Amino acid sequence: MAAERSLFKSNVRTITAVVVVVLLLASIPGTALAETRTGGSVVVGADETVDGDLTVFAGSVVIDGTVEGNVQAVGGSVRIGGTVTGDVSVTAGSVVIGPNATIEGSLQGAGGDVVIAGTITDDVQVGAETITVTETAVINGEFTYDGSLDRASGASIAGTVSADADLGFDSPLDVSIPGWIISAYAFMVGLLGAVVLLGLFPEFSRSVASAATDDPLRTGGAGVLAVVGIPVGLLVLVLTLVGIPLALIGLFVYLIGLWVGSLYGRYAIGTFVLAQFETDNRWLALLAGFILIALLVRIPLVGGLIQLVVAVLGLGGVAVMMVRRYRAHRGEENNDAYSSDQSERVVP
Repeated sequence: MAAERSLFKSNVRTITAVVVVVLLLASIPGTALAETRTGGSVVVGADETVDGDLTVFAGSVVIDGTVEGNVQAVGGSVRIGGTVTGDVSVTAGSVVIGPNATIEGSLQGAGGDVVIAGTITDDVQVGAETITVTETAVINGEFTYDGSLDRASGASIAGTVSADADLGFDSPLDVSIPGWIISAYAFMVGLLGAVVLLGLFPEFSRSVASAATDDPLRTGGAGVLAVVGIPVGLLVLVLTLVGIPLALIGLFVYLIGLWVGSLYGRYAIGTFVLAQFETDNRWLALLAGFILIALLVRIPLVGGLIQLVVAVLGLGGVAVMMVRRYRAHRGEENNDAYSSDQSERVVP
């Protein structure tokens, strides 16, 4: 029991440090001239600007802000709803170019399902099982595709539309990776990580799931509070010379913390679903949660948002349980100190 508590405390410190830095960097509008981002979920917020090229490898990628350069992305799902001033090269199980998206260069895409509803200034080359071009789509260049094409009558394509069965695509990793392989890989890695967490910390994991399902509003609020509040403290830390190395360490810790939160979020949702059938099995709940979220995140336009909500819910559950355990530990220390003080007052 003591060994488990010690291991838990060391992980709490690590996760807390990581959450601080990544949340800070996610909240800062400007970034470096060139960036590479990885993780379970990568989000470029609506108010965020990436000054330069952006390369992303993640389970879920959402770009609602502005990228002043090229975008290369590999993920389970990729959604672009903002502005990219350069070219976009993407390989994913699901690719969505939203109605408010603007790509000022070309688009090269490969995936299971590709939806184009925004504006693309240059040529488009897409290879996918299903390709949907909606009525809001505006393509000012040539359109070359390989797959089943569903083109709405209102879609605007200035150049020629041609099918090419030999259409190739170079991913950001210089390897053509089928979208289903990426999705399956992300699913299995996440599931394995969750199995390890439940195996090492069964009681803590159960408590996190209970916190999320018993009071989802409070737990989700704790997750949002972490997302909003921690970056402010990190920003103060970064402004100090000593704090810069800690901030870099925190970036790594945050990525782990956000990933852990997404795993616990899936477990909590699976626990809730099984509870409706009066079934209590942590392993079955874990599998049910992963399968359910894997299906929901494939919904166009809202899949990335669902993944983010799941991560926030799980992160909030972890935060709530950390606070509870900290208070319980402090209470034990105070009781021990009081007992010690009373024993010293006893006159022999």
